[in-house]
Amino acid sequence: MSDELLNAAEAEARHLRDQLAKNPLYARLQTIEKFIRDLKSVPAAKPVEPLVGNLQKAAKYGRQGSVSATVIEASEAFLRKIRRRAMTSEILSAIEIMGVTVPGKTPGATLSSYLSTSTLFDNVRGEGYGLTEWNQHRVLNDEAPDSDELSSAPKNNGQLPLNS
Repeated sequence: MSDELLNAAEAEARHLRDQLAKNPLYARLQTIEKFIRDLKSVPAAKPVEPLVGNLQKAAKYGRQGSVSATVIEASEAFLRKIRRRAMTSEILSAIEIMGVTVPGKTPGATLSSYLSTSTLFDNVRGEGYGLTEWNQHRVLNDEAPDSDELSSAPKNNGQLPLNS
């Protein structure tokens, strides 16, 4: 009798899980719970030195207090926290959890626009957005080691020298 009862309870649990999986709110809850687990598993980031000077801050973030500046600051904070590249959807979920609302008909596209036009971020297809400072040590293979010319175009950019 106990086996029948256990089997019935397990079948009911599977049925309820299947029903919940169809509910968008349950799917969102699972995404947020996974996000929280991921954040908890990331080691604490080293403190970041605050930016000095209003001109530096304006150049990086846009107008202080603007929506774009808030979105960019939150995105930067998230990427520094996780210390890796992230797709737009992941950044969007994270900053929404932080309480930042991205405007527009398609918030993901709006976020991509903000990040793409900021000098703080770069986007690598298939890997997502990261901080441009992470690429300072990346070696570019555009120039041959013993060459004075780039492999894709001559250094003079097609112009004739002035003394010819």
